[in-house]
Amino acid sequence: MSRGGSTLLCSVTFNKNGNQNVTGTSPVLTRFRGLTLSKTAVGNKVICDINVTINGVVIGFTAGTWEQTAGTFTVLSNTQTIGADAAWVFSGSGSLNMAVAASIVVTGTLTVNTSGTFVMGSGNNSFTTVGTPTMNFTAGTITILGRMNLTLGTATINGANIIIDPQATNLLATSSNCFEVGAAANFTFSSGTVTIVDPLQAPASTGREIRFRLATTGVHSISGGSIYLGDGISTTSGAGFRISIDADFPALNNLVIQTGTAVDRAPTLSTNNTAINGTLTMISGVFTGSNIFNYGGSGTLVYAGSIAQTTSSVEFPAATSPNNLTINNSAGVTLHASRAVNGTLTLTNGKITLGANNLTVAALSGGSSSNYIVATGAGELRKTFTAIGSFTYPVGDASNYSPVTLNFTSGTFSSAYAGVKLANAKHSQNTSANDYLNRYWTVTSSGITDFSCNSTFNYVQSDVVNTESNLYAGKLNGSVWDIFGLVDIDANTLSGTVTSFSDFTAGEAAAMPVQLASFIGYFVNSNDVTFEWETISEIKNYGFWIQKYKPSVGVFETIEESFQKAKGEPATYTWTYANATIDNTEFYLLQQDLNGLETRFGPIMLNPTSVPVEAVPSVFALNQNYPNPFNPATVISWQLAVGNYTTLKVYNLLGNEVATLVNGYKAAGSHQVTFDGAKLSTGLYFYKLQSGNSVEVKKLTLVK
Repeated sequence: MSRGGSTLLCSVTFNKNGNQNVTGTSPVLTRFRGLTLSKTAVGNKVICDINVTINGVVIGFTAGTWEQTAGTFTVLSNTQTIGADAAWVFSGSGSLNMAVAASIVVTGTLTVNTSGTFVMGSGNNSFTTVGTPTMNFTAGTITILGRMNLTLGTATINGANIIIDPQATNLLATSSNCFEVGAAANFTFSSGTVTIVDPLQAPASTGREIRFRLATTGVHSISGGSIYLGDGISTTSGAGFRISIDADFPALNNLVIQTGTAVDRAPTLSTNNTAINGTLTMISGVFTGSNIFNYGGSGTLVYAGSIAQTTSSVEFPAATSPNNLTINNSAGVTLHASRAVNGTLTLTNGKITLGANNLTVAALSGGSSSNYIVATGAGELRKTFTAIGSFTYPVGDASNYSPVTLNFTSGTFSSAYAGVKLANAKHSQNTSANDYLNRYWTVTSSGITDFSCNSTFNYVQSDVVNTESNLYAGKLNGSVWDIFGLVDIDANTLSGTVTSFSDFTAGEAAAMPVQLASFIGYFVNSNDVTFEWETISEIKNYGFWIQKYKPSVGVFETIEESFQKAKGEPATYTWTYANATIDNTEFYLLQQDLNGLETRFGPIMLNPTSVPVEAVPSVFALNQNYPNPFNPATVISWQLAVGNYTTLKVYNLLGNEVATLVNGYKAAGSHQVTFDGAKLSTGLYFYKLQSGNSVEVKKLTLVK
């Protein structure tokens, strides 16, 4: 059915009832000048499984179905019309190949469910609809050389991948909608993709931008699938991409931005609060304009580029921010402003740098030596807390991972968060001369009161200056460093229990201006109390006072006669308060340095006078072991004012635990235990008593 020369080709009409087959093995190409499908009903088919070419005459599908099950249907020119009682079906491996100048008008049904290819021409409108058509795109790759305009009827994308390339035509108008769902059309998008490859090329189409446009009216359901602006490969310059949605409806599901780095390809939102119910993925390209996205309840923002990215208020707004945030860019992401993630921050690949901005999260997934949060500026990583619990902050500097774990074992939480940042430098108030960390952490909190928190800070070996075994874990208390816990040089951690937050680092014991080993009180008779405190080190110390609580006015006042002048070296101090129990049951130790800066230690609580002194100790206290030095055994005793879960452990100078002497509930009262050091070597050790929120540490010496 083929003759030489396009003007001499046959025009063929198919009008027989029932099905007809166009098939053969040789020749495999059938060329028609014109093709008319005029069967009595859409159920009557022409089934074709060979290559067919149409040239010169408009195809007229007025009634019946043409089903291309294999081979390629080629259209070289003109508009191909599918009438109201007709259908064009591509199934099996059937393919369509239209010239750029050709186009399709559908008033009946178009179904693409093929493993083959489907290339539509552009014309002025590469795909238009009139009447009440039905379009089903369920499988296959559909390439449109121009635009897709769904004006009327129903269109469904359920598995097909549609690629729209407007570069092939100069017939699109200024600001053309290369994928448009009109006000009278119904649109369902449940799976598959729509990709707009390029904006129109300048200068031939200067001022034109390519839009993905959805009208407000009509029945739209976008429950799945993904829309791509740019293919991540093309670099053709043009007037940009635009998402254009009437008002804020309908909502998009998944949107992928990969428009490239050229400024003139930048995407824009035509409508403020453009809704995203699924995932917005930023691969390349930066939004322009001030209109923003509005995320649904499970909306997720993903940064997945291959070069460094910076967030913006368009895709990451403050008030309508995504519920979840994912970082998947090995080149890194920089936060442009303080933001909150009410769902989960997922660290899949790469780092996010906070700079001066805070990032608040409710939950976090991931975090490793290569995927973490750079928090070395003024901004901090904040975790919201509603109750006791543990959280690891995956923070670090630009080169090293230094996570922090906060484990709240008690506390009151009200609109609460705890924040962490760090600096890869020696703390300005760390006066260590030889041995210290070139790193410190700052922990803040809001809305958390009366808490106890087990805190762990991880450093890297390159942070250590000189001798690691000489380091002590320090917490800044005003201008004073308190030794708050232990340094584990095997695990490269500082850890201890704190009841307040500040700056944390490690250094020499002598560089921590006043380090208190203990502060206790005990009755010497029924009314008088002796206060005793011991210092491990004293630098620039002026002296101490005892402060008493005055319940009548609700404040602590300093007892001037309690002043004890500083001894300037590790020492034990005592002062006896006559009639201490009269209207006073709570006391602080106030320390002042030579610069006038003050630090309080405590408080300690005395038992109410109604409780017999001989029955319950007045305060929590850990006594010095006896004998000391010892070989090989010594007795450690302590007092508990209230019963609680209690541990008593022994550590070596490296911070390694060498013995657990007590681990369980202990009632209020006096207790003692024998520690046998027969298996240990000669040296200095520490023993630590913790009961509830009360902690005390002392030294013991084993001499063999």
